[in-house]
Amino acid sequence: MRSRSRGQWVITASRRFNHPNGSFAGVALTTIDVAFFLQFYRGFDVGRNGCIAFASTDGIMLARSPDDGNFTGSDLSDAALFRNLRKRPAAGAYYFQSPLDGVQRLSFYQLSNRYPVIVVATQSQDDVLAPWRRAALTRTAVVVGLIGALGGAALTRHDRAQ
Repeated sequence: MRSRSRGQWVITASRRFNHPNGSFAGVALTTIDVAFFLQFYRGFDVGRNGCIAFASTDGIMLARSPDDGNFTGSDLSDAALFRNLRKRPAAGAYYFQSPLDGVQRLSFYQLSNRYPVIVVATQSQDDVLAPWRRAALTRTAVVVGLIGALGGAALTRHDRAQ
């Protein structure tokens, strides 16, 4: 939600306290500025097009880095990850097209075992495959060069034989 005092995005957390007999004893409430998570997540290298997201298990985006101001508060409950979250293990890999920016992503997610939140770290498919593509291009060039050299040697030998 947005803070009423300063207008920035905040995450609210509350906890009920009970008397020993189980009756209501009070509530503790705190807010955490989303900027805290954004600054923290900037410390991780997830590639040029990667991101780290913090969301509630019902699919509300709590924080995402990088964020241009359009992602926090987004409802992602229709995304496959959140629709099938209860059927998934508490942590795992997930391949998807981002509903926020349309980028094909490879991610790893972790559900909290204490709170109804999930953290998802992603890299774009292009960033993940870039080293493989460069290596494949280099190997292809080497193989084509070897085939050309062998073909040239064979033609030279064939010309000498005649």
